[in-house]
Amino acid sequence: RIILLILLLVVWFVIGMVICLARPRHKNNVYHLSRVLNWACWMLGVKVKRIIPNECRNIGSAVYVANHQTNYDIMVLGCVMPGTVSMGKQS
Repeated sequence: RIILLILLLVVWFVIGMVICLARPRHKNNVYHLSRVLNWACWMLGVKVKRIIPNECRNIGSAVYVANHQTNYDIMVLGCVMPGTVSMGKQS
């Protein structure tokens, strides 16, 4: 699995460079790259169960903040909330 994950990250980097060079400053670049990164959940064997309360189903635009514990959480959070963009912040 680690070898597959490393290959995915190399492919992800190359695809990311091509997309960002072809469409600089486009608002959907990060979204498309996060979709590719979500494949890592499958390679790591992570199964994610989403539970969405009825009150939250038709909110519209929102900002979700997650207190993640490891770098793997960025991959998992992209699977949990499709249609969102994962961003990291250095403390």
